Amino acid sequence: MADRRRSGGWPGNYSEEIEIRPDVVLLDISMPGVSGLEACEKILQSLPEIVVIFLSQNTDKEVANAALVTGAKAYVLKVNASRELIPAISRALLGRLSGPELR
Repeated sequence: MADRRRSGGWPGNYSEEIEIRPDVVLLDISMPGVSGLEACEKILQSLPEIVVIFLSQNTDKEVANAALVTGAKAYVLKVNASRELIPAISRALLGRLSGPELR
């Protein structure tokens, strides 16, 4: 079983030293105890090589843009996750940005 002692593993616990190095981190905009945007910034300050992807139900264009501005490589709506999440991860690992079609 993987060692669970790490930053970012549990909401609000991102300030501890990270002991593992994931390739991809999935975040939501709204998380208990911490903003997803704030967590994204903290993760990327410590480990800029990590690919951060937001998976959210928030359809606000400004929020999606803010997620990408903080350094996330993709923003996927939960309603579209079954068809868009894996392609978004693939594109993000290749260094390409992905955003949702928002109205």
